[in-house]
Amino acid sequence: MARKLMLLVLVGCAVGAVVLGVGVYSLEQVNNRAAQLYNFNLVPATHLAKLDEAALRVRSDVANLALSNGPVASKAFTDDIAAAEREVDAQVAAYRAAIHDVRQRQLLDRFTIWWGAYRNIRDHRLLPLIAAGDNAGFQQAYLGDGDTVGGNAMDALQALMSYEETNGLHGADEAAAAYRTARVAMIAALLAGLVAAVVLSRYLTEMARALGAATASTREAVRSLGDNSATLAAAAEELTAISRQIDSSATEANNRAGDVARTAGAVSEHVAAVAGGASEMARRSRRSPAAPRTRRPSPRRRSRSRPRRTRRSASGSRPSRSTPTTRSPRWPRSATSSRR
Repeated sequence: MARKLMLLVLVGCAVGAVVLGVGVYSLEQVNNRAAQLYNFNLVPATHLAKLDEAALRVRSDVANLALSNGPVASKAFTDDIAAAEREVDAQVAAYRAAIHDVRQRQLLDRFTIWWGAYRNIRDHRLLPLIAAGDNAGFQQAYLGDGDTVGGNAMDALQALMSYEETNGLHGADEAAAAYRTARVAMIAALLAGLVAAVVLSRYLTEMARALGAATASTREAVRSLGDNSATLAAAAEELTAISRQIDSSATEANNRAGDVARTAGAVSEHVAAVAGGASEMARRSRRSPAAPRTRRPSPRRRSRSRPRRTRRSASGSRPSRSTPTTRSPRWPRSATSSRR
């Protein structure tokens, strides 16, 4: 039971760990995509917007410088043009460090080429015309080559801003897709965790019911044992007496078995002695020749046989019974028949 409970706890912890891992991974994916959206889309777009603002300020300050009256206004517009130029260079460098796409670099190079051409026209044609006070020549140069070259530079900048907008939308779509994937994964993990929790709760309920039933049966058994304690004590005493009788019977059986073993040993010794005597007699009979045997008539043959006539001696008297009668000798039997 303890092992099963421990196993259920481990399964529940594993399910919770899986749900937590899926949630953490999904949130990490969303966070990574948000960081990519910020670093690869928002930051470059910010630098590009500042670059566009600085370029427009340069072009407008050139026109304002041509329309200004007095050295103070001219000095202010000239300083503003120089500051805007520095801002353009700084934003170009920052934007180049933030982008990683080849298309973005190509569009940026296009802008820098056209902006360099515009800067050359401004510094070598437009500003000298303003300084000389040639408004007609300035207007012609400004609306001619200046507007064409500056327009091309601003067109390249607008193309770069359009690309950033498209790239930003694509990044937003990828972030939304990552969010949806993370949401689906987390919901699936939560549902799986809920199903596992329901299954484990039902299993724990069944185990609790079985444990309650076992506890109730044990309680009843203990109660019945308490009621039948006297009967159990009597049965225990009876079993003790029976065990004592069995022990005494076993001891007596062991003693009898010892007597039987001793008697069997004596018998075996006697048999061995008889066998030794028989072997000694057989050995002696082999060494000495067998004596001839005389065949004695059986009592029945004597009773049936006719009375023999006895010869009288020359004196006329019968021989006495004490004198032995000579019979024909018989050859002795063979050794084999004597043995039999």
